[in-house]
Amino acid sequence: MKTDDLKGKGQDQPVLGIGWYKESQWNLLLEHAVDREDLEQTYGEWLEGILEGIENFSKAGIHCEKIPIDVAEMITWCKDNGYPFDGPSRSVFIARKTRHIYG
Repeated sequence: MKTDDLKGKGQDQPVLGIGWYKESQWNLLLEHAVDREDLEQTYGEWLEGILEGIENFSKAGIHCEKIPIDVAEMITWCKDNGYPFDGPSRSVFIARKTRHIYG
């Protein structure tokens, strides 16, 4: 999750891209994550935490946008680019997706 000075369409403030996973792909993410122990074990736990994070960012005046993530695509991207499938790599992927949408 990075802002990278991205501007939302029609907005003056940067956008923080939040990777938005599908519940049906949560187990795939866990199966491939090298940092699985750092992740919530259920989609419900992740969802609760991410919604709380978005609320906190919003209260701080940071504009968040949900960036739909296909976990299989992210896994392939990490492999193709020599990244481990971990938090920092997932953040790079999400930042690139955010730039593509809001660039």
